[in-house]
Amino acid sequence: MAGKQPNDTEADALMSNLEDGIGSLEDMLKPFLQRPYDQMIDEMDAVTVAKMNVMFAYALNSLYFAFLRTRGQNPNEHPVKKELDRIKEYYQKVKDTSEKNSVPQMKLNVDAANRFINSALKETQPNREEVTESVKENKKEKVSTESKGNKKKSKSVSQKETLESSNKKKQKK
Repeated sequence: MAGKQPNDTEADALMSNLEDGIGSLEDMLKPFLQRPYDQMIDEMDAVTVAKMNVMFAYALNSLYFAFLRTRGQNPNEHPVKKELDRIKEYYQKVKDTSEKNSVPQMKLNVDAANRFINSALKETQPNREEVTESVKENKKEKVSTESKGNKKKSKSVSQKETLESSNKKKQKK
């Protein structure tokens, strides 16, 4: 249509399309316009709020773009075109962020973690049988050394022997 004027029937068709478009836009915006903005965003998560803000900015700038066209100006040479491009970039950033958030994050395999922890604990703790044997040996040595009247020496000797016996048994494994 550039360079030629539309005839009356074409102009009527264009006006009808414009009225239909504005009517459908009003219908789409009605839910957003019925409640205060602050109340509306309190019920949304951050990604949804970002999407809504980008959508509002794009809608307003698109309407201004259309307004410029109705005035006979070239909106491609107007700063509104740069603003629409900038909003498209923001929309892509929000879209990329929401897609990253939708990808499931790593989850802990609880069964595998429990097996790993139990295995590590078993390696660091001596067997109960080894502990009871060393305790019995210590008691015997303690009784024999106490009868000699050297209590302090018997405690240190029994502790050393307990550690040595448990270390020897670990090394055998």
